[in-house]
Amino acid sequence: MIYLLWTIKKFRNLLLTSVILLGFVLSGIISPLQSENLFIHPCETETVIEAINIQDDTVITDVHILDIANQLIDEGCKKEALELLDQSTEKIGRPGLKYALTYLDLVSSLNRKEMFDKATTMYLVSLTNQNFQEDDKAVLILEYHRLSPLLSREEERRMKALLLDDDTWSLADEIRKKWVHLDPTPSIAGNQRLIEHRIRIQKALEKFPDEDRPHGLDARGVAWLRYGEPDKIYDRPFNFNRGELFAFVSEFQEMKESFGITASAGDFTGFMVTEDAEEISDDSDNGQTFRITGSSSSGTSQFDAARTTDDLIDTIYRNPFHTNLNIWIYNRFDMEMNENLIFYFAEGKNNVFRQIASLDDWIPQGLFRPSSRGYNASFSPALPLQYLAYQRLMHVDRQFMDAYNELENRIFNNPVERSETQLLHMASNVRTRHQQATAQRHFSAPEEHSTEKNKIPDIPMSVYQYRALGSNDQPVFITFIESRPTVSFITDFLAHQEIMDTNNDGDEYSMFANITQWYGLEHGLHLYNANMEPRGRIRDNPVLELEDERELPAISIADIPLIEEGAVQIFHSKLFNYHPDTEPPEESVYPDELRGLGKITIEQADHFTDWDNRLLISDLITGYGRIQHDRARFPFIVSHNRTIPEGENPVIHFEVYGLQTDADGFTHFEVDYRFEPDRRTFALFRRNRDRLTGTIEFSTTVNRFRESIEFDTLSLRPGQYTLNWHVRDLVSGRNATQNLTLEVVETGNRTASNR
Repeated sequence: MIYLLWTIKKFRNLLLTSVILLGFVLSGIISPLQSENLFIHPCETETVIEAINIQDDTVITDVHILDIANQLIDEGCKKEALELLDQSTEKIGRPGLKYALTYLDLVSSLNRKEMFDKATTMYLVSLTNQNFQEDDKAVLILEYHRLSPLLSREEERRMKALLLDDDTWSLADEIRKKWVHLDPTPSIAGNQRLIEHRIRIQKALEKFPDEDRPHGLDARGVAWLRYGEPDKIYDRPFNFNRGELFAFVSEFQEMKESFGITASAGDFTGFMVTEDAEEISDDSDNGQTFRITGSSSSGTSQFDAARTTDDLIDTIYRNPFHTNLNIWIYNRFDMEMNENLIFYFAEGKNNVFRQIASLDDWIPQGLFRPSSRGYNASFSPALPLQYLAYQRLMHVDRQFMDAYNELENRIFNNPVERSETQLLHMASNVRTRHQQATAQRHFSAPEEHSTEKNKIPDIPMSVYQYRALGSNDQPVFITFIESRPTVSFITDFLAHQEIMDTNNDGDEYSMFANITQWYGLEHGLHLYNANMEPRGRIRDNPVLELEDERELPAISIADIPLIEEGAVQIFHSKLFNYHPDTEPPEESVYPDELRGLGKITIEQADHFTDWDNRLLISDLITGYGRIQHDRARFPFIVSHNRTIPEGENPVIHFEVYGLQTDADGFTHFEVDYRFEPDRRTFALFRRNRDRLTGTIEFSTTVNRFRESIEFDTLSLRPGQYTLNWHVRDLVSGRNATQNLTLEVVETGNRTASNR
């Protein structure tokens, strides 16, 4: 028997405490209480779990707990519902997906950061093949539909095929893998991108519901899931009054007369001018209405323009459309985007908005026809609406300004566009170009974007890898992890300098040291197999380089083992401020102490295909400078882009494996090197060509060897060179060769990325 003892404490100085015994029995000894009788008090009170007394032989299920939690949520008691789920988790054998999602949504909406790790883990575990339950199939399908806006085309194709095949277990695992990929902080269990997604879902369902779609959202809600709240929203009704249309027609008529374009006979026939004022709307900026009477003080031209306007209005009335249009503008997400990302949503039935391909698609198709019943002007009815729409929006975004200027020029200023045929089809041609341009911008945009991540300063990162063999003669990647947290540090440092500086002696160096003691930098690697299951991780706390004017990167070096094909390596860099009195500049779902974040995901590269029982050379690592003997592994400035400043000594690091020993237990091998200049540089070295080649002899007692060789007598002129590096084992007679291209650059053009 299970007894859940709940204590409901009233506010407003009420001393009486009501204790409600909620009972439901899995053993059938007493009848379960109906869910509607479980709670007898509205949620104006604070509900606290007093005790959960569960007999050892009783198993509680997530279904019963969820039933109670959902009633709490319906009453507005989210905190109490979360407390119930949290307290009950350990009592449940395997929480299902529905339970995990309810827990995750409550943690997300209440921003309980201390529970992010548990909520994420519970969700991901519920999606694994070992834990996914058939009863959660409907919930999983809904989860897929709400994740689909974030998927790439290939991911969408793969998951949709699993859905059609009713392979829910594989679909659940694909969803799990997607969230592992999207995790911005793989070093901790909590997945902030997942938390942000759940918050977006809750807000989108509230703001943009559409019960007829599988994810329950209209087109605006889908964009919200992908990119969050837009930076700008234009949602004024797109109505134009008669005066605006009349002004366009008048200017058009003046253009035709000034350039001698003859109107067709049907341009001004079939019109009726009445004494009544007529308008399409009164929602323009000036709010004016225009009255056309039976006579015109402006002469025949104005009278003809008035009749054309009347005909235009009649035609628009015969093609009704919703004038409510939402335009969402997202500022470009990164420097690779040349323009902002714009969405167009037109209102349909029941206040549900659908996405349209361009602003021009807000206009009904019938208005793009060159001629229709009662309308025979030399431009389609859509053209003035396009012109006025872009004119109204020209100050909202540069794209609208460009579109308006293009229309203005083509209609009124470009003689090439003034033939009758081109004018009649101009609106359709403009619409097609705008549709194509919008489609290209959307195609080039990322599948999703995190606004929460934007609240954390970005740490630029680079990862460089070289093939080698580890100490056990198994393939590894010598990996350089570099980050540049200087900007993130300075941003946070300036914001909290006064709070953290407790040194009053006025010494700048002491002040700087006193403040920087609160900062920490972390580099990390998480290694996953092809199924995105963890296979290992590495963490390092490199020195935070702040005092060197060269803005050198922080560096970590690791040997990463080669694992199965399809493996994924995820690298991160984090900057922390652990001072207890400092706060991040913006509230976010990330830990408060996090002040900078970088991440790089790469697929495991190819390695040597055969490394056993043969002579093998690692990838050559190039650099320059004097050898620093106090630095063990790479005692020189490594140049990953293989550029060497003119006047610096080139350095080549190599490792050789599979050497044979002689009868005395020694290995003997030679290295032949040759720096081959390209044709443009070759003539400069004709007389001293022997200085670009050489042979170095080595002897050791082990079958593997590594060394960094500095060429202090080699003076290479600026230009490109091919380095041939040949190792010959004098004992076994085996040979191995590596080649690479490097470049000597003029002094001042140093682009080496490492020390």
